Amino acid sequence: MTDEEKQTKLARINRLVDAELRRATEKFGAFHNTHEGYAVLLEEVDELWDDIKANNLYASCDEAIQVAAMAMRYLFDLMPDDFQPDDAGIRSGKGPRD
Repeated sequence: MTDEEKQTKLARINRLVDAELRRATEKFGAFHNTHEGYAVLLEEVDELWDDIKANNLYASCDEAIQVAAMAMRYLFDLMPDDFQPDDAGIRSGKGPRD
């Protein structure tokens, strides 16, 4: 796959995730807290896993879009404005990422 093809594919994926994010936010509103965000993400990941176990590629792609959209929604709704990534692993205690 060429760089241009990769960029085109990534742009398509971003459009699909953005559309799902907008649809879900309109229908359900913002996450109120981290527990709600986690519960919704867990539900979507469980549905993705069900489709993967069933070897249903198209349904798993639909679910993967929903997982990505809900991860973005978590960040959009809950991430503090002053947040900076913890690349050094200081907050998590996990150390630098490889």
